[in-house]
Amino acid sequence: MSKYTPRKYQDRQKVIELLRSGKLDNNDPTDALDEVQTILAGSYCDGQLFYHFAAFWDDFLHGVSRRGAERSRHTIVKAAPRFAVLAKFLLERSLQSAHPGDVSSNHVRDFINRFNGTPRTKKQMYADVRQLFNWFVRHNTAGVKHNPCSSVPMPPHQPKPTKLIHDANLIPRLFKGLRIIPRKGTPEAQERARVLDLCLLTLFMVTGARRGGVASVVTSGLDFDAETLQYREKGGRIVTVAMGEAAPYLKRYLEIRNMPRPFKGELYADYLGRISEFNRGYPDRAIDPENLEADDILFRRPQDGFPATVDTIQHIVARWGRILGIALHPHMLRKYRGRDAYDQTHDLDGVRALLGHSSYEMTKRYLEIDADSRNEFVRRTSPLKRFVS
Repeated sequence: MSKYTPRKYQDRQKVIELLRSGKLDNNDPTDALDEVQTILAGSYCDGQLFYHFAAFWDDFLHGVSRRGAERSRHTIVKAAPRFAVLAKFLLERSLQSAHPGDVSSNHVRDFINRFNGTPRTKKQMYADVRQLFNWFVRHNTAGVKHNPCSSVPMPPHQPKPTKLIHDANLIPRLFKGLRIIPRKGTPEAQERARVLDLCLLTLFMVTGARRGGVASVVTSGLDFDAETLQYREKGGRIVTVAMGEAAPYLKRYLEIRNMPRPFKGELYADYLGRISEFNRGYPDRAIDPENLEADDILFRRPQDGFPATVDTIQHIVARWGRILGIALHPHMLRKYRGRDAYDQTHDLDGVRALLGHSSYEMTKRYLEIDADSRNEFVRRTSPLKRFVS
């Protein structure tokens, strides 16, 4: 008998303490985190399923995956309740001492079918089981070579589509508000926040980029002579696009943006702690406290100058939506950009290239182009209308 002792246990306890203090999420999943810990913290022997489940859970918390990056606290908060449910199911079926290879596709079906919730819930639970056994297969855990989920079809789920913006006056109202509505803080802070908001919202409207693409813009990718910028698309592809109307705002933002300050003395330890916490949550945007000038990320969090994350950007867009009285998020601006370009040109290929889609069907779903709208376009643009009465 041996006891599995997870590494970096103190970091995990810190996450739990933050959860209890209410600093991470309105929904408090502390009980779920403690429950997973309790279920997996018993005594194990080699070959038992829960021994390997505990190893997977520890790797999951600290992001030991293909990307080799630690997971954000948001991911941990959302995943803990689901894995607690999975662990309890394995206990109910007395599988905690079973060999991982003894879990069959029937067990997977039973686990999924026990939920009477939405199709999204079933799909997420299925994905959790698949992730667990994929980890077993990748690490050759107890000789497991087969994922029991491979013979079970994923539960169907049609995601709720992002709404299109149909109000023609919304965008002019948005940009009018960006210019005239005052912010909080000193005049310098207000100007910095105003220019940042204008940069972000204008980039969404000009480029049609995803929020991750906007967050990935770096200063070395800005070319003001050619008025182009580069950002990282989904999948890691680098895209070069025109700045358009965002160019003057980007120039101004480079002049006034705030950067992390190199604190010394009594504040230095707290400063290093905040940087370490940020780097754990967002390893792709990690800060080198000894070489702040080398940091190439363009957009900065207004409160401390740390690199802006996708959550920071979404929060800014959502705040302006609340000011306008609607639920607004970056993907709505992306869809609006694509639909507006299509309405002006009816060039589906150009819109597909603008949005970075791999297929025309995806672009059609994005733009909500159906058979009726295509037929109306054919009737309205037929060249024979000019010659045949």
